[in-house]
Amino acid sequence: RIQILFEMINNITLVINDTRTTLPWNTFLHILESTPRTRALYESEDSAYVLTCASLVQLMQAGFLMIETGSVSRRVKVNGILLKIISGAALCSLLFYLFGYGIQSGKGNPVIGESGFAGQGYPLCRQSDEKVETCSSYQLSLMFYALTFAASTGTILSGAIAERTNFLSHCAISTYLSCWIYPVVSRWVWSPFGWASIYKTDSTRLFGTGAIDFAGASAVHMTGSLPALFLLPLLGPRKHRFSGDASSVRLPGQNNYFTSLGTMILWLSWYGFVCGRTLAISGRQAVVIARIAVNTTLSAAVSALFTVIIGLYKERRLDASNANNGILAGLVSIAGCCATVNQFSSIVVGVVSAVVYFSFSKALIKLKLDDVVDAVPIHFFCGIWGTLATAIFSQRQYIMEAFPHLKTEAEVPCGVIYSCDGLGTKLVAANLVYMLALLAWASFFTCLLVLPLWYFRVLHVDKVTRTEKEELAGTTTIKFDEDNVDDEEDEAIINQFEDIQLYEIYENTNTIDISPSSSKDNIGVGMVLTKRSSTCSHGSSNTKSQASPKNSLPSTSSANSSQRSSNSKSNASSYRIQPSKSKRDEL
Repeated sequence: RIQILFEMINNITLVINDTRTTLPWNTFLHILESTPRTRALYESEDSAYVLTCASLVQLMQAGFLMIETGSVSRRVKVNGILLKIISGAALCSLLFYLFGYGIQSGKGNPVIGESGFAGQGYPLCRQSDEKVETCSSYQLSLMFYALTFAASTGTILSGAIAERTNFLSHCAISTYLSCWIYPVVSRWVWSPFGWASIYKTDSTRLFGTGAIDFAGASAVHMTGSLPALFLLPLLGPRKHRFSGDASSVRLPGQNNYFTSLGTMILWLSWYGFVCGRTLAISGRQAVVIARIAVNTTLSAAVSALFTVIIGLYKERRLDASNANNGILAGLVSIAGCCATVNQFSSIVVGVVSAVVYFSFSKALIKLKLDDVVDAVPIHFFCGIWGTLATAIFSQRQYIMEAFPHLKTEAEVPCGVIYSCDGLGTKLVAANLVYMLALLAWASFFTCLLVLPLWYFRVLHVDKVTRTEKEELAGTTTIKFDEDNVDDEEDEAIINQFEDIQLYEIYENTNTIDISPSSSKDNIGVGMVLTKRSSTCSHGSSNTKSQASPKNSLPSTSSANSSQRSSNSKSNASSYRIQPSKSKRDEL
């Protein structure tokens, strides 16, 4: 016979067979949580939570896809880019299940796992004392969550090297990154077997503290973007990227709506990315999850605002891309410390991330490294800052809540700005050593794959080739050509007029139709050449001849061109390409 009496707020009294026992609430709850029925209930709750967060992380693929397709230059056919991202994510998911998860989480040495391949054995399935192997729903949920992280790591690289890589080479690099480089470096910091991990249960942690990277500022974002540092110099810039004004501003993208919508999708998905790293919602993890969500929001919002302000001060213009990239910079920077810092520190992290992103974005332009989506400034350099911020601003109390296996304060570190018996300095050292090891590992194996691909000239995009012999045989060697324009005539016009600006509308100017087309497959081929600032006098008989380019361009009709020239109200010496009225209506 058990009777429960509530005496004090902090205590509970149990009367068992007329024997009175008083226990602290925490002790009583710990006893309840250790019962088999309660643990089964918690496991079901945690499985549902992890699956929900993993689904949000999977949605990040849509965000990356929209940002990349919206950022590539207008003359690119995006079909190859879409297939590249989708195929890469699918291939990474399959191979990570077969090999990557075992390397990351399986039993083995502190560097590489040696079990759990293809869903067999630990950690997916565990043996009981009776040698019966059971595979729990919670372990399967963790595997799915880890799989979505690996796929996201491979997709980070895609945007940086867009428009220039061969389809098969890109798939090879992305899969190699997600299923070999990433599983190893993430094991080091997240697995209880990893040599730098704070999750180790013994006293052999690195410098006595272990490295802290809660949600992957370095393990995911630095790893995913580091290969771009080697690929960008090898691939070179896109055509026209560093000619004229393109050295100070980006090439016109496909669709700014796509980039902004993709950014908002990533922001939403990020809550699954960082909140899910608690790997549970039961027990006392709810307060940690709430803190993660608030810190993540503050860092992203502040970073976006400060990036816009810096862009306005430096460039004298308001740019939506600065706001989008500022959001992503703040999200990446807070990932490492989202569970271990307070709200004020998260705001500081966001402010610094805006400066880091903007500075290194301009540095890449000065070096003429063409990063289409600014993946290197956002993910690599902000990832470095996020890992350092973890060792600077983390609080001991929050670390204990985020890592519940740490039982005593003597083994819990804190940020270097707080006093915790010298453990703050050791945490800085542990994070620095881990980052250096990550850079060495990822750099070596990136070069091991990328340099042979570059040397044998299979890294770059090739034109679509189809020989007469292949046509007769019914076979074709096709490689995605992401650098093709939609119309060869448009490319010729672009080459002749270096200072063109596409799709700009000028009123009261002399216009000449230059690229009519009866093709119904491409709406945007109908263009108008706008002529401005000419020294010709109004109504001169030479207007028509001077309005034409040096190399004659096709026109809809010479009569229409002559009539427009004679009715000109402004003169021109430069040319602008813009859609004709009928084509604008169709667009």
